[in-house]
Amino acid sequence: MKPRNLRRNTDAELMLTCLYLFYVDKVYKGIDNKTSANIGWLLPRKKVSYAGLLDSIISDQKLQNEDSLILLSQYYRLRDVLKQYRAIEQNGGWKLIAFDSLAKALKPGDTSEVIQQIRERLFISGHIQQNNRSKKYDAELVAAIENINYNGFKPDSLILPEHIRSMNLPITERIKMIVVNMERCRWISPEIFNAKEFIFVNIPSIQHEFVPRWQNRIRIPVVVGESMTRTVIFGGKMSYIVFSPYWNLPKTIVEKEVKPGIEKDKNYLESHNMEWNNGNVRQKPGKNNSLGLVKFMFPNSNDIYFHDTPAKKDSFPRRPCFEPWVHPCAEGQGTGYNNS
Repeated sequence: MKPRNLRRNTDAELMLTCLYLFYVDKVYKGIDNKTSANIGWLLPRKKVSYAGLLDSIISDQKLQNEDSLILLSQYYRLRDVLKQYRAIEQNGGWKLIAFDSLAKALKPGDTSEVIQQIRERLFISGHIQQNNRSKKYDAELVAAIENINYNGFKPDSLILPEHIRSMNLPITERIKMIVVNMERCRWISPEIFNAKEFIFVNIPSIQHEFVPRWQNRIRIPVVVGESMTRTVIFGGKMSYIVFSPYWNLPKTIVEKEVKPGIEKDKNYLESHNMEWNNGNVRQKPGKNNSLGLVKFMFPNSNDIYFHDTPAKKDSFPRRPCFEPWVHPCAEGQGTGYNNS
């Protein structure tokens, strides 16, 4: 029979091991891969070595700080804001800003009770250091407004109704958003940003960002999917560029659009600059090709890539020539690395 203290030590070791595995699984890995894939997150998940992580923690207690190579640095920034917002919630949160949703934009120099309410709201959330309760849109408030860059709003001194509606979002909702994005940070490997150059697409703000080595970032608008053709989150290594590309139509479009079109008009393919190709249909290169004049390839099993569009002037007046966008009916639509 084993000594009692030995049995206790064994039980304690097993319990500590189970707690450690539970901790790593929840904190560093997050929800399982299948669940994240079902919500459109196709970005390769980072791999966590339980034994290697434990050795690192034992040998280096600094792994919990912002410079950790285990979790994305954004996770720690969100964690700090989460603490701040939970403290605000415990103190009663913030009041709703009463405003006329049809009113014109507020500009620097304007005087209004709404300005006073906005000032109080930003003071509570920490965007201004002091609340002088002034109703005038002064320089201090202008600096705070121009420094707020969330929800895809372009930094500007004008205060629009949609900005106020965003400020009126209850703090409980803000906290939920922070928690969700902390969870997403668990899925992304920090090694993504070790690349010398990378392209980053922020889907909610429809912004494409190119980060070249040793140079300023380049930001331009992009086109992404809508609610019924939602753009997935995906990442890959870009390997080559195709100029004047063919567009190989997905089978769903061939069945629902092309074949019925051919039945009604025998010249359907020719009029749409299309042709049969090994039993499938493809659109020939040209100014009206749905992929535009160029596509940027990072080979993957989901058939996701960046491409141009011929609809810049008519449907998308604010869009430039370079646009990662996939036909709304296409299968496997998506964009590149994303942090929404």
